Amino acid sequence: MRHSWDYKANPVTLSASAVLERKTGYCFAKSHLLAALLRANAIPAGLCYQRLKNHADVGPAFYLHGLNAVWLEEYGWYRADARGGPMCMRSLRPPMSTSPLSPKSRARRT
Repeated sequence: MRHSWDYKANPVTLSASAVLERKTGYCFAKSHLLAALLRANAIPAGLCYQRLKNHADVGPAFYLHGLNAVWLEEYGWYRADARGGPMCMRSLRPPMSTSPLSPKSRARRT
């Protein structure tokens, strides 16, 4: 799936089905698709958003970035970036991040 910004693609997609249909989406739309695919295969997944500082001289001061959290039995919660590209691939080595909550019990682990 192409990233809309990289390919200057329109229209802007939002839903998982629209990303599939148009074969393009911004990071948040692609993360919606990844979460839907994972959940359809009984893999716990969530949507995450982070505020990134723009270090360029033009544009807004901050950008919103969408990514996923995926539950991997061996590692716990793992951050996955559906945006794609070399920068994202470097960040996809578990264990990237964990959460004190288990998707099974929803209780705090000690």
